[in-house]
Amino acid sequence: MLAVTVTPSLRRLFVLALTLGAAACGDDSTGPGAGADQLVVGALLSLTGSGQTLGRTSEAALQLAADDLNAQLSAQGSPTRVSVRVEDTGLDPALALDRLRTLAGEGVRIFIGPQTSSEVAALKPFADSAGVVLLSQGSTASSLSIPDDNVFRLVPDDGQEGAAQVALFAEDGIQVVVPLWREDAGNQGLHDAVARLFPAQGGTVTDGAHYPPATTDFSAQLQAIKSQITDAVAQHGVGAVAVYLPAFEESAAIFAQAGADPTFSEVRWYGADGTVQSAAVIADPAAAAFAAATAFRAPTYGLGDALLQQDADLIDAIQARTGLQPDAFTLAAYDALHVATLAYANVGLASIPDYRAELLSQAAAYSGATGPTNLNPAGDRAAGDYEFYQVCAGAPPFWSRVAAYQATSGTVVSVGGC
Repeated sequence: MLAVTVTPSLRRLFVLALTLGAAACGDDSTGPGAGADQLVVGALLSLTGSGQTLGRTSEAALQLAADDLNAQLSAQGSPTRVSVRVEDTGLDPALALDRLRTLAGEGVRIFIGPQTSSEVAALKPFADSAGVVLLSQGSTASSLSIPDDNVFRLVPDDGQEGAAQVALFAEDGIQVVVPLWREDAGNQGLHDAVARLFPAQGGTVTDGAHYPPATTDFSAQLQAIKSQITDAVAQHGVGAVAVYLPAFEESAAIFAQAGADPTFSEVRWYGADGTVQSAAVIADPAAAAFAAATAFRAPTYGLGDALLQQDADLIDAIQARTGLQPDAFTLAAYDALHVATLAYANVGLASIPDYRAELLSQAAAYSGATGPTNLNPAGDRAAGDYEFYQVCAGAPPFWSRVAAYQATSGTVVSVGGC
């Protein structure tokens, strides 16, 4: 558990403790475990498979969030407690739906996650019809930006990440992007955003290649983009060409295979939010060597120096529990539990439309580990900056924060290097 210190976050928790304590005195029998003043929140996370870095850090963040909430509630003499039921989805939409149905059948109606847009898309019809609410810390597909549904996302949609990515391409002198992407809702959306925005800025996006989520051998896809890379380099020069890889932690296998052909290491590689700070990439020696050689960079929803300083204890605590470096998507899960609980405390769950409205209201007023959590009418994070991390050579290899995108100006600034 984090030490109790007087920080902006804990001042907010003090208010939350009083709010929940007052709510506990009421007769809200609609919440799970209401007779024992217990709010049970489900967490649909990928603890195994290609999304496990974010899944494992999100699990730790939610445990710490519950600990912080309950410590404050206890200190205020409130009998109300928050607990989290974690289920592993493995990024499998069918499994995620099964886990959602099971927990909903047990009375759980508020969920953090799932992490990916493919999972959210599969769960959305059930969530809307069954009256359960999803708060995802990782889904970005703009196809899911739908007002008045039961899906909320504590991160911006792919259009905003695409703008950040295009700005970095321009800053790095990239003129031609060769995409290689995972064929799922979220990564397809990121590919489409870059394919739309980069040409508008004078760049070129080739046809690239894509692969189904279950792919383990990427030889065919790599062969397909090889000729595109060669042609682009011949026309524009090696420094003006890059591969864009919206993917998850199968990136490690792609890098290991790509490292066998020097054509692929001639150009720079860029990733998306599904790969940033991936433990799998730096754990595989061949993958890490390729990523470092190609200056592989990937974005995450940005925190900025002030928030990084504010959240230092929380970040350290998550890393101590998992051995992994948490990013802003992880901390969005931490904030999601707080916003969800605040809304529950004020209006309960007797009316899901009332709860949705209160959730938007609380998000607009709350400022947490990721800063202000204001959501747009579609229930997505209204705006945000991005930070880029790069794989650096070392013993062991490591991720380093190297650049930041400022949404208000649309510009990228350097903040470090390897």
